[in-house]
Amino acid sequence: MSISDKDPERDGRAGKKPEWEEAKETELKRQEIERQNQIEAQQQALADMIRDAQRAGKPTTDIEENRKTWEEAHRRQRETLAQEQQDRLDRQELLYKGPPSQRER
Repeated sequence: MSISDKDPERDGRAGKKPEWEEAKETELKRQEIERQNQIEAQQQALADMIRDAQRAGKPTTDIEENRKTWEEAHRRQRETLAQEQQDRLDRQELLYKGPPSQRER
């Protein structure tokens, strides 16, 4: 089994265009990795912020207020990423399938 048989992205670079279902599956896997990476980075940033605030001797109420602010910002970032990922998937679908016919609209 060659490398291109395992990696649909590599097929595209080799001039072989993967079918939509393969491309969609690859994109969905990519999106999951992006979401997981973002969540891990956000959790680490929040933990670091709390640790640094505790070391600085900040009051618990200030730390809690900052935590809530950070969590809200992280929620908005996740929503933005989800929208960007959906837009990217929609654009890819258009590339593979073409625009919808009059009947499909």
